[in-house]
Amino acid sequence: MGYIYHSSILKTSNILLLCLLWGDLFLTLSLEWSLNEQYQFGYLVPWIGAYLIFLRWQDRPSPEVARFNKLTTLLLFIALASLYPTKIILESNPDWRLMHWTQSMIVFGATLAILYQWGGSTLAKTFFPSIFNPLVQRSLANAI
Repeated sequence: MGYIYHSSILKTSNILLLCLLWGDLFLTLSLEWSLNEQYQFGYLVPWIGAYLIFLRWQDRPSPEVARFNKLTTLLLFIALASLYPTKIILESNPDWRLMHWTQSMIVFGATLAILYQWGGSTLAKTFFPSIFNPLVQRSLANAI
């Protein structure tokens, strides 16, 4: 019984963490969306994304056994620790797009790590299929 309770607390805290990360990202990007004319459609992106996640959630496969391993926890911690200096730089340079991309990739990586902890690679592949495409993996490996 204690493990189930611990697991529900962990999942609830992960959901809150994801809401905070994505909410902060959208709040940061909303300045760019309101000031730059070519990004005025940006206010629609969270709503369209939520709708697509809702549709994808209905068709998701059964998740694997939850994997709360040390590697994904370490990657999640590194992502969250690197978010702080990124936010400091963004406060002093709010129009620097590289920092917006950096914050977006940190939030994306944290989301991917949490999804992997919840349902293994099956759940992570369900919501981010392009990352696991062999063509994308080869191009990323060539870029690095």
